[in-house]
Amino acid sequence: MTAKQNARRYPRIKVPKEILVAWKSGSQRDVSRADNVGLGGLFARTQHPLAVGAILEVLFNTPGGEVRARATVRHSVTGLGMGLEIVSMEHEHRSRLDGWLKKLAGEVKPVTFSSETTNVESVPEAGISTAEQGMVIDQMQSLATKLVRFAWGRFQLRLDYSDASIAEVERILNELQKDFTRKGHDARTTIEGLSNHFGAYIGEVVRRKHGGMWRANIANLSPPAHGVEVGELTFAPSRNVYLRLTEGADYNVKALYEKFEEAISQSIASRNEASPEAENTTFRALVRNGAVHAIQDAQKRFDIVLDYTEASLDLLEEILLRISDLLTDRGTRPHRLREEEKMLLKAEGALNYGAYLGEVMCKNLGGRWQDTIPASDIGRIVVVIDGKYFDPLEVVRNAIKDPRKFGVKQFYCDAKKMTQFDGVITHSAKVRQSKPTT
Repeated sequence: MTAKQNARRYPRIKVPKEILVAWKSGSQRDVSRADNVGLGGLFARTQHPLAVGAILEVLFNTPGGEVRARATVRHSVTGLGMGLEIVSMEHEHRSRLDGWLKKLAGEVKPVTFSSETTNVESVPEAGISTAEQGMVIDQMQSLATKLVRFAWGRFQLRLDYSDASIAEVERILNELQKDFTRKGHDARTTIEGLSNHFGAYIGEVVRRKHGGMWRANIANLSPPAHGVEVGELTFAPSRNVYLRLTEGADYNVKALYEKFEEAISQSIASRNEASPEAENTTFRALVRNGAVHAIQDAQKRFDIVLDYTEASLDLLEEILLRISDLLTDRGTRPHRLREEEKMLLKAEGALNYGAYLGEVMCKNLGGRWQDTIPASDIGRIVVVIDGKYFDPLEVVRNAIKDPRKFGVKQFYCDAKKMTQFDGVITHSAKVRQSKPTT
């Protein structure tokens, strides 16, 4: 190794073995294991590295979120890998990478809470106050994501949208509230900003678990706040956070969250008692999340945009064909997946893309998800349309095995014919329909 290589501006740190780096250069793209990483670059292990001087984009995940950068190949060894120098990276991604590397190196300072640590990246008020539903959802999801990054970057606390993470949120808010009280400064603007971010995160925990929807500007709240609607219940977590920071522990957000959870459970129980076939909202949220993961994977892995339309099924078939190629080592891909990577891709592909296909059926054919078939001991996740049961996850599973034999678009079209409301029902043997046993 040359003296120039030894005299790196930024030290490299050995990273966990599970850290994978996705990279692309022109039409060539691959996923490699990162051997060591620093603010100035990284070493990516690959059997087929790019030539020295090549420019590429890299992406990898840290506990605090994803890191994207533009890099150039500084040295390349066939069969071993390539040393990359980072040439450009957004400030937000650089800060995220720096915090992670410091934690790996054991250099992270003890967590302290003060008014100086409460500056969360701001979001334009005009965006937050809009009544358009799509904008509300986007804004609240964006606020929640920024809160996750803020918690990791400032406090090295990982918020994962689980029920347990609400206790971590309460711990942070408790310390912040003590600091505001001790300092005695006018922190109204800061508190309102924090309330929006922490409230968005808590609301997203609820929404992801129960499949609720964000609603704009709940009436009679000061300051104004959006709410999460689950069935006939509405929860305004931003308002709860505001009261926690201004009034103290009487408005413990963990206790309020548990109270809302109890109300949701009681509502579901009442609805199920009135209608035994009522849909389980927790299960519905699980399937929705699978479809969302499919959309994200399609964008990241294949650069394909899925949008829940019937036309997107052509793209879905292309994705399943490419997944099948990855699993069977077909095509010209220089890097073959290991067996454990294939198993993961096969399982996640069937679940997430099956959920996406089912969501297309629900949104366009008026279907609904159901996790049991009445009078049947077959454990299947199915879509019910007009009293008929369809199994999109099984169809996608078979399409991944043999995409040329099992077409998801044909499955959808046949299901559409079977469930037309004009009284003409055309049965097709190609539709995988699960019939209740008697």
